[in-house]
Amino acid sequence: MLVQRVQPISRKPLRSNALRVESDPAYLSAKLRELALRTYDAVRTMGDVRPGHDPAGPEVVFHSLSRHDWTDLHSQIVQLERTLDAQHLDSLASYVAALRQKVENWLV
Repeated sequence: MLVQRVQPISRKPLRSNALRVESDPAYLSAKLRELALRTYDAVRTMGDVRPGHDPAGPEVVFHSLSRHDWTDLHSQIVQLERTLDAQHLDSLASYVAALRQKVENWLV
């Protein structure tokens, strides 16, 4: 009869969410894309220009996000910008800084 000794299972400690954010390229790129699309949609829908027959010019229709939505978007962008700065990903950080500035223009 063959008897085999049972080996204990080595368990790795669970990675925290903060570590995943800082080190996972797939997560960073997905987050960057999500925030870029949200910023684009938010800024684009702030002032849709519709041509009209008014001699004064085209009609501008505003679709405003709530203040909470703008501040939430802004805080997520700031967090991502800090993460990219900490990793010395300067070109991506400058792109995120431009997104932040777009959002800040509408927060004022």
